[in-house]
Amino acid sequence: MSEGRLARLGGLVVLSIAGACASEVPAANPSPPSPAEARRERWSRFAELEGLSPANDTPFPTRGHLVKPSYAVVRVSAEARASYLSLVTDTVLPERTLVAMFHQSADGAQKGPIYVMDKLGSEWSFLGVDAEGHPTGENLAVCALCHRGGVADQLFGLPRSLSGSAR
Repeated sequence: MSEGRLARLGGLVVLSIAGACASEVPAANPSPPSPAEARRERWSRFAELEGLSPANDTPFPTRGHLVKPSYAVVRVSAEARASYLSLVTDTVLPERTLVAMFHQSADGAQKGPIYVMDKLGSEWSFLGVDAEGHPTGENLAVCALCHRGGVADQLFGLPRSLSGSAR
């Protein structure tokens, strides 16, 4: 074998080995998602929330949540619905109750933020999600502070003009 041919053959062997080794190198672990990307994951109970029946037939103008669009429809867990619709000072809703205010335009065409209260034991946790169910990262301490002054069980209920409208 000529020296040139041997050198070319040796080069092919080196390339083959290098290619084989490179294909066996495990891929680097992807970096964890940024806080913005992680926030884009849908809230795990959002489908459950969407499946709840509205407590009011007619959207009402919100007074406490200063957001746009500024009309709201409230949805409440089935097991707490009757209690919510007849909310009085000593009403206590059951554990794992979801209460959510879906903000929208008066005609329902424009969707806005959704504010959720989730009862864990005797305490409420607060969550803000966008219309697709992605957490918004809002300052929820303000929610808890305001809801301490609720009519019953940290809730304000529907406006009197709508109370029990979707029984």
